[in-house]
This record gives sequence, C-alpha cells and structure tokens, in this order.
Amino acid sequence: MKTDEEKLALLLKMILESIPPRTAGPPETRITGQPQPPTKMTSKNTENDMSSMIFDLAAEHNLTSQLMASFSARMLSGPTLPEQDPWAVPITFVPCANVDPDAHERCPEVGTRACSGCRLVLYCSQVCQKAHWKRHKQDCKYRLNSKDWAPSWLRERRDPIFSLPHESPSAFNLMSGHGAVGMGVGLWGNVPAIDILNLKDNEGLDYKEDLSLVFAASGDLRNVLVTVNSLPLDYPGHLSIVLNDLHPRVALRNQLILSVLLEVEEKFLAADIALHLWYSAFIPSEYELRIISAATARLIKWKNHSSSSEPESDATESTRLMLHLSDAAHAEFFSLSNQIESKVPDTESAANEFSNVMFAAHRIDYHDRYHCKLKPAHRLAMRDYRSFGLVLPFGAANPHFNSPNRTLFSKTGRWIQSDMVSAIEGWNVSEVISFGKSQGLTSEDIFGCLYFYLSDQLRKFKERLATLKITFHLIDMDCRELASLIRSSSPQSGVPSAERSIGFPHKFDRIDVSNTVDDEYVGFKQTLSDWGTLLNTQNTHSVLLTYSMNWMWKEPKARPENNDKAIKQITKQLAQEKRFDHIPPNQMLSMWSPSVILFKDASSAMYDNSKHFREYLRKRGVSSAAAQQGLQVKSKHTIVPKRHCIALEAPVETLPTFANDEEWYQAICLSRHGFFTRFVEFSSA
Repeated sequence: MKTDEEKLALLLKMILESIPPRTAGPPETRITGQPQPPTKMTSKNTENDMSSMIFDLAAEHNLTSQLMASFSARMLSGPTLPEQDPWAVPITFVPCANVDPDAHERCPEVGTRACSGCRLVLYCSQVCQKAHWKRHKQDCKYRLNSKDWAPSWLRERRDPIFSLPHESPSAFNLMSGHGAVGMGVGLWGNVPAIDILNLKDNEGLDYKEDLSLVFAASGDLRNVLVTVNSLPLDYPGHLSIVLNDLHPRVALRNQLILSVLLEVEEKFLAADIALHLWYSAFIPSEYELRIISAATARLIKWKNHSSSSEPESDATESTRLMLHLSDAAHAEFFSLSNQIESKVPDTESAANEFSNVMFAAHRIDYHDRYHCKLKPAHRLAMRDYRSFGLVLPFGAANPHFNSPNRTLFSKTGRWIQSDMVSAIEGWNVSEVISFGKSQGLTSEDIFGCLYFYLSDQLRKFKERLATLKITFHLIDMDCRELASLIRSSSPQSGVPSAERSIGFPHKFDRIDVSNTVDDEYVGFKQTLSDWGTLLNTQNTHSVLLTYSMNWMWKEPKARPENNDKAIKQITKQLAQEKRFDHIPPNQMLSMWSPSVILFKDASSAMYDNSKHFREYLRKRGVSSAAAQQGLQVKSKHTIVPKRHCIALEAPVETLPTFANDEEWYQAICLSRHGFFTRFVEFSSA
C-alpha cells in the first residue's frame, strides 16, 4: 500500500471489524428473570488494545483526523455495519414472535396470528406458535396475566403502603432498609403531546408567513415533534423554534435526538436510533457510535456557521440547529462521551440498577395500584417494560440491546428518573393504540403500538427537517431568565444593537410555558408578566398556552371526594354503566379494593369542577394580570381543549365523553393523565 487512500481504507476496515458483534442484552426469558449483561465476545481490555493499535497506526502515518472523519461518515451514511446481525435493522412490520436467542435464530415472517392466551405476541403460523410455546408460556402463564390476580396488599391482608402515614409502624416495616428510588429527574413529558400551532383552526393550512415558537420549559421534544409534523409539506415560510429547558440533561437529549435525525441519512435507521435514545433504557452498542458521530458532526456545522462572516454559509441546509447552551450542558455532552468511551456504567451494573429501581420492594403497592385497574395483558405489558425498559413489540427480538442508554443514567450509574415513569405518558393512548392496530398489532401490545406510532412520527419529522425551513435554538436557562433575555434583545429595549443580539426571535406566534403557572413554580401572575409582552400582536392568532396540574390541591371542593352529593351520583352512574364488571367480586369488599382505586380515578372525569377552577384563577388575579400585559383569557380555545377528552371548542364546564367502552378504559384505566389538568389560552386583548 503506497497511497494514503489505501492506508486509510485498511485502517477504516480494521476499526469497523474491531467493533464486537451484538450479543445478548436483556434476557430472552422476558418476565421471569432480571436483566442480565451480555456474554462478552471480547474483553474490555482487548477492545481498548485493538483500538489503541489502530489509532497508533493512523498517527504514525498522519491519518488520525482523516480516519475519524471517515469513520464518522460511515456511521452517518451506512444503514448497517459489516457483518451486522440481521436483528439490528429497524422493525418495519409486526414480527413473528418465534425467537430463539440461544440459537441466535428468529422467524423472518410477519406475525398475523395472536396468541389467544395473552394477545401480546403474534405468529406467522401455527407451526411457529407451537415451536415457541415452551418459551412463551413463561409469559403467557405469568400470574399478572390471570383474571384472578389481586394486588399484594389484598393477598397479604394489609393496608397498602400509600394509604399509611410514613411514621406508622406498618409503613416503617415495609420501607425499612430502603432508600430513595431513582433520582426523580423528569426527562419525559407527562401530558399528551400538543400541536401548538393547529393551523387548521387558526392561521389556516394555506398560511405562508414566517412563524416563531417558544417552548419555555419543554421537558422533551414531543410538542415540537407533533407541531412540526402538522405543518403542510409545502409550507413556504421560515419556522423559528426556541427550545428551552432548565435541566442541562434535558437540553442535551434534545440536542442529541435532533442531531441524529439531521445527520443519519437513512430515515428508518435515524428514526429507530432517535426512538430508543429517547425512551429505551438499553440500546444497541452500535447506536452509541452513531449518536456521538451525529452530535459531533452537528457541533462542527454549528461552529462553522457561528464563526462564518457569510450569513448564508449553510444555505444548502434546510434546517439549522443553533446552540445557546450553558457550560453545564456542554459538560454533560463531554461527560456522556467519556461514559461511552469508558463504558460507564457497564451493562451489568446498569441492568442491576434499573432492576433495583423498578422492583424496589417497598414500591410494589404503588405499581399494583396501577395494575389493579388494567386488563391482564396490559399488566403483563407494563411489567415487561419495567423489566427491560425497551419500547419494542412484545414479541420482537431484543438481544442486540446490549448497551445502557447512558443519557438515562448518571455518570455514577444511577437511574436518573423515578420508578413510576412510563414512555406512554407523553402521548395520546387512544391514538397510539389505533395506529398500532392499523399496522397489524393488537391493542394489548401497548409498547409495540407505541414503537410503530413513534417510528412513524419520527420519520415524518425527519422528512420535514429536510424540506421545511426551520431554525432550532437550543437553550438551558431558567424560563424567567430566558424571557428577560428576549425582552432585553428587543429593538424597543433601548439597549444598543451590538449588545442585545441573541440570534433568535423577540416576538412569538406561540408561547408554550407548560405548567410553570402552578404555584409551586412561577405562578400565573409572574408568568404572564414575563412572557405576555413577547406575544406577536401582529398575528391575531397568536396564543400563549398554559396548563395547571396542581391547582385542585388549593381548592378542596375541586375534588369529588369532598362533595358527598357528587360522590353518590357518580357511584350510581358507574354501577349503571357496569364499569366494575372486570373486577373479581371477591376484591370489591375491601376499603382498598381495585373498585375503590378505579372509582377515584373515574370520578375525576365525571365531576364538573369548573367553577372551582374559575375561583382558583380569580384568587390569583389572572384576568387583571393578563390585561396588564395586553392579553385576555380566551373563552373559546383554538389550540388544545380546556381539559382532556372534550372538544376543542367546548366550554369550561363540559365533562369528558367517550365513544365506547374501550375508549373509556383507555382514558380512565390505561392512561395516567388524570382529568384535573386544566388548560388556559391567552390572546392579545
């Protein structure tokens, strides 16, 4: 080999072949065991020695930078690595569940026949179903899939831990020796995704002007995703999106997901990486390399754009990703890179940590409180997700998910979120299930439905990123400081232009402040004062969107249990509608029976507390605070209904309605959103 090109080709081949093949991640026995680490084909030291040797050779021939560039390009352009395990390809159809991880074999056909015992897995034929029964019966016959299953507190004839004061002897005995569960950081949204533009009911689908949006406390990308996906493919305007969250890990994850969708060329692969980066506790090890390559490539483009004197230096790109991140957020990125390089936490440690959090003994009653409302198959599906943390069809092969998703673990290996979080909480359950069924799944396989739903949404999002003119501004500031920064950048601020340039809009057609209006955070008055003047008054459809999740604790009569007349009426209605029929009769007598749990959740949807919410707003002077900023409370909403499961234009006192029993079950039992959340929209007065 004489030329640098030949040497570089050999070095690239060597480094690609040095990546170990995929091995088992979460266990093939799904429900009945704890996650186990992969059987390592090469030791960590062997891998490091091989990598060091390759890069030493590259340095010897002055090819280090070219090698890294070639490797990064390969990660972003190639759909698979050489000699790749066929399980690695993104799932594009419902797989036959006949998988044998021990033999490293799976049926490649489409699953069409549901198991009659659980309806969670599908097979292509009776032959495959029989061949897989020995393995599948461990799930199908698991106690959670029994109609006679009962919460642990009923089986053990005691009060549930959540009903006891923490200082009581019983509570102490149950919790003795156990510390905190998870770190409690929120990385996923817990309110269904909202299209904050809804052009159809506002500017119109033929709107051609530029639009500016700000997500002041984003939480994650879900609202951005559905908002961009709602835009017509031929929308000609420029869309500016300011995406902020105070927590640097949230900002980092938003940056990584956007980078993957922008940089990984093949859309099915890009969507699959983004989905698992967003929601799965374990990912294929190859995905880590692609994620870092994508983020690095995007960082280079951002730096080139920022340092260029030519304003159209990246005019060939439809979408720009501009970073206005703090030192803490940059430190998060470098910490993540170091974690991936040093394999911290390792798979075994991460699996043990995840299992210890999700199955902490003193938390069993909290999980059973949710399980007791569910159909048996949904209990099994939820338990499976807690076991392995994977958003996949229940019957899909999973051994190649052999590396921790380190964005969901701290640098010391702790699970960042709490044990109660679920990937489904940020989405409309009925929409997710409906889409999954359209792809051939059953409604029982809730996370399989979510996989196909999110895959479709992420592919659509990637397509729009490639064709629409969008600029993202990623920030990690306190939302009040961000509003102050934007106000000071306004031409009307009196600050010299050289000092006030921040590079993003100072007026917005939509302002989403999430639930910062709750008293525990910023509050209504201060939020309106911070953001009210930043609404674009030139657009009559501009909206400042808020919602309150905690208000009912400040208004006792807002909760039905404090209204005896309402309780009697709701009890009678639930009995007439036979809403307790799926609960075994022997479980209905206890004070903490499943019927009591179900009644409490159902009653929140059947109770009109609108006058109490109006009183809550009156006490906080919301109308006058809005007027001071030139705003008004909208009597008719045009973005999101005033509460879950009512029509967009419905008045505030409207009760949720459901088309059928299945829709009722999905909203009341399967969903965790509840019905106390109230949305308020503000427009220019």
